Amino acid sequence: MLMSVPAPETTRPRNNPELAAWRIGRMVTDDSTSITDSALLQERLARLGKVMFLVAMSGVLFRGVVEASSGGFGQLIEPNFLWNLGGNLTFGALWLVCAGPPRSVQFVTHLENVCLFAACVAYSVMGATWHESLMASSPGASSQVLALSHDHISTLVLLVLTYALVIRAAMIPSTARRTRWLTGLLGIPLVVIATHGYEPTAEDASLLGQAVGTAVWWTFTVVICSVISSTIYGLRRKVIEARKLGQYTLEAKLGEGGMGLVYRASHAMLRRPTAIKLLRPGQGQAIDLARFEREVRMTARLSHPNTVTIYDYGRTQDDVFYYAMELLEGADLDSLVRHCGPQPPSRVVHILERVADALSEAHEIGLIHRDIKPSNIVLCARGGSLDVPKVVDFGLVRQVEEADEIPLTISGMVLGTPRYMSPEAIVQGESVDGRTDLYAVGAMGYYLLTGEHAIEGSTVMQLCWNQVHSKPIPPSDHLGHPLPGDLEQILLDCLAKEPGDRPDSAASLRDRLRACADVPRWTNQDAQEWWALHGDKLPGDRSNTDAFPAVAPSEARTILVDPSPAR
Repeated sequence: MLMSVPAPETTRPRNNPELAAWRIGRMVTDDSTSITDSALLQERLARLGKVMFLVAMSGVLFRGVVEASSGGFGQLIEPNFLWNLGGNLTFGALWLVCAGPPRSVQFVTHLENVCLFAACVAYSVMGATWHESLMASSPGASSQVLALSHDHISTLVLLVLTYALVIRAAMIPSTARRTRWLTGLLGIPLVVIATHGYEPTAEDASLLGQAVGTAVWWTFTVVICSVISSTIYGLRRKVIEARKLGQYTLEAKLGEGGMGLVYRASHAMLRRPTAIKLLRPGQGQAIDLARFEREVRMTARLSHPNTVTIYDYGRTQDDVFYYAMELLEGADLDSLVRHCGPQPPSRVVHILERVADALSEAHEIGLIHRDIKPSNIVLCARGGSLDVPKVVDFGLVRQVEEADEIPLTISGMVLGTPRYMSPEAIVQGESVDGRTDLYAVGAMGYYLLTGEHAIEGSTVMQLCWNQVHSKPIPPSDHLGHPLPGDLEQILLDCLAKEPGDRPDSAASLRDRLRACADVPRWTNQDAQEWWALHGDKLPGDRSNTDAFPAVAPSEARTILVDPSPAR
């Protein structure tokens, strides 16, 4: 669940360990795409204010250019121009305030009411004073000409306000009832000012006729805005309803992996943050459904604290398969190295030891992960401890010697991530055991220590060839300085080309990592200090998204590989 830690004061020192937990929690909450009603309303009002301000000010700018070209600026200080500018600035204020820090729903609602009412009054008075200035500047004009100018200005004001309210109805999440009442009340000052602010000059003109005409027009505006709000709000409600999976409500897309989309969600009763994984649209074939369901079934059998926990799974009415798992907050190891560089040996041992322990449980019940890599290990905070690694994405998990299992890979093909695939996984495909995961752990540890990959290649096929035939150089040679000898030897043993030359099991690897005499223990205090110093370097919202960068090269992604030689 999300950590409830107060934001630090700006006067606190940067290296204060107390900030560590806050920074990990902030990485999810600061950059979350989950939009509450308050945030959505504020964002939409800022957009409305921006659009109306920029459009209205373009008219003011055009008028200023016209006045400047005619050699005079006298009209720019007339009351009608100043009222026009005041109405524009009202929308500018709405934009400025709503684009700022988060506000409460009550505040932004009242702000919307005040700004719209002020703009309506300002533009109405603008029209009245504009007509008065035309009458004063043209005392000899006929009544027909003055009536025409009167109608022209009235129509202009009505159009401006109608456009503003129609845009508001389309952009702002609001019920039809609220839109109807708000738009109707905004028409009151418009009708009053239009009726009593204009002096009828034509023989057939009257105050009553002016009031009725304005009221009829505004009635149409109220109806149109209400219909728009009803349609938009109804569609939004349908979208929210469509984003419900049983007791879970989807809030924001977190990422996507090889087979599924991952969303942040919440349980209707428990109110705990949850990650929901859905089978990717278009992958409803039997083989994909079988693999996806097997991932859930097998992962749910695991109870290790360093393995992601499965809460629930099921299918929607549209036959979309999904499962709910704990929402992990923190940073995956790939992001950690890319943004913060190589990690200290003590931290690497801390992470690898716990990953090996989690794999030990899986291997003991016959499950092989087959896609261990940095982006599938998330460091998070659990039970007051930081740097708790969690193994995620068991999408390629395989149960050893399950004879009745349908084949879930294409004949002659193998799924995996080339940079972390063992030689036997590339050559033999499905004929692998738990030691293929240990090879990936070694490759991952190499990457954590050096910031570079143990085996490289310019293409996927060259990388696969090098995985089978090329030995990695020692990590210390890569870095140019010595590393703890026992840790380096463990990594090189894991990266042995022959499975028999690697540690016998994940439990054996865990025990060897625990016994590293040259590596000090990584403590929770160390983790707190690290997060306080370096947490700001990591991007926001690094949770269990199973996601990859949009431009990630194929050798960094889980892909389908054909290991057979060319014919």
